[in-house]
Order: sequence, then structure tokens, then C-alpha cells
Amino acid sequence: MVKQTAGKDKLGDFAPKFADLNDNVLFGEIWSRDDKLSLRDRSIVTVTALMAKGILDDSLKFHIANAKKNGVTADEMAEILTHAAFYAGWPNAWSALTMAKEIYTADEKPAKDYSYTKEDLQYFLDNMKPGTVIRLKTRMCKVMNRVSKETAKLCMELNDGYKTSDERRAMFSKIIGKPVDGNFRVFPPFYSDFGKNIHVGKNDFINTCCHFQDQGGIYLGDHVLIGHSVTLATINHVQDPEKRGDTICKPIRIGNDVWIGANVTVVGGVTIGEGAIVAAGAVVTKDVPPRTVVAGVPAKVIKEIQ
Repeated sequence: MVKQTAGKDKLGDFAPKFADLNDNVLFGEIWSRDDKLSLRDRSIVTVTALMAKGILDDSLKFHIANAKKNGVTADEMAEILTHAAFYAGWPNAWSALTMAKEIYTADEKPAKDYSYTKEDLQYFLDNMKPGTVIRLKTRMCKVMNRVSKETAKLCMELNDGYKTSDERRAMFSKIIGKPVDGNFRVFPPFYSDFGKNIHVGKNDFINTCCHFQDQGGIYLGDHVLIGHSVTLATINHVQDPEKRGDTICKPIRIGNDVWIGANVTVVGGVTIGEGAIVAAGAVVTKDVPPRTVVAGVPAKVIKEIQ
């Protein structure tokens, strides 16, 4: 317990004995006996007693603030005063609750506004060209960050608990902001940095733990199979250390009937031709010709599909 000096500070020169009793007996001896009753419980008792007596001045304000400091939560204080209202009087409780609200919300910072408009999103998509550089603090950067906040929440909803195929399709549609084919399938968890620049075709399948960084645009053809833990990264940082907060975006385009194996990484600017296969673990940094198999780091053509 912090040594109390309020009595001395305010009344020491006028009523020194009262000040001494206040500081050294009440707060010095009684409040310090936490082996008998904790500071938290003493705060609850004191706030309730003051409210019941109709003492709704700075004394109550001090003890509500002290209760907060001693671990009484806002929900607990609201419940304590609500319960006591039926015994101590409704007007007293009203005043005490108003005071408690001011004390418990005084330190709260207003929630940041991460909302965006349809016009904001359209502005971003209209200006997202291959090789676009997103610079810090620009409108493009602000829109990207705001959409990303929303997408993170939607991905958490998709990934939380069991969902039927229809429920997963509905959630994925919310993430990308457009309808998906009735035969589209996704196995959670699924992660996306942006969401609104993902474009899927018919009868596509995305396995578990895939990461789509789609700011630059991810375009899937029809009948695409994507193995688990695949990363499609359309965004990259500027190499100059002084500008490394800026990002460069390039699209990824995946043709019809492509099969991408597990743990593959595809970087921005790559097009994978129709019918191609990307072997598990490959890192794809260049375009993949149609009907070929690529493998390795970096990925290279190892055979053609007849």
C-alpha cells in the first residue's frame, strides 16, 4: 500500500490529529492488514459503503479509482454497484455508476478506424498494374492496410471450427469479395494478406495452410489443384534499405488444369501455363511453359507432359 498523505496535505495545518488518524491509522494500519482482507476486497467494501451512505463526492471517486488500481475490473465494478442499487438506492447507484464509467474509460483510446469504401477498393484495384510500387503513407498503402485488417478477421472466421463445404465457400466468397463456383473447394486453414484481388475459376481446389499474398493479383484458371502449404506471393519489398518499407506488386497467373504440389512458393510476375505440374517444394521464379513439369529451387523444367 502506498503511504497516504492526503490528510496531511489537505488538513495537516488545520486539524493535525485528524490528518494523522486518516493517514496513519485508517490508511496506514487498517488498509495495510491485507493478511486479513485483501486491498481489492477492502476497495469493494468501501465503495459499497460510501454509495449506501449517499457519499457521492471526491471520496467515492477516489475509492473507485483505488478499486480499479487494486484489480477490480470494469465489469466487476458495474455488477457490484448494480447489485448494491437494490439495497442502497437507485439514485445513489446511478451517480456511482456514472462516476465509475468516467474512471474506467478515462484511459481508453478511441478505436482506430480501419474502414474503407467501395470507391477506395476500386481505386486500389484500378491502380494496381504489374510492377506497381506501393509507397508508405500513400492512399494505396492506407487502403491496402485497411482491407488487410478486414481480411485477417474474415480468415479467422473461416479457420475457426468445423464448417461444411457450403459454409467454407460462403466465407471464401466474403474474403475475395465475389461469388465462387459451386464446385470450388478450400480446406482451412487459409490465409490471405488482402483477399480482394484473388480470382478463382471453376472446380478449383485449395488444400490446407495455403498463403495468398494477393495485392498484385492472383488469377486461377479452371480445374486448378493447389497442394497444402503453398505460398503465392505477389508482393515484394524494394531492395534499397532506405526505401524497404515500399513494396512492389506483380500478378501471378495460373492456367487451367495446373497442379501445384505441397510447399511450393510462387513469386510475383510468374505465369504457369495450362496443364503444367509444379513439384512439391519448388520455388517458382520464372514462367512455366504449358504441359511441363518443373521442380527444384529455383524451379526448372524436368520433363514435358505428352
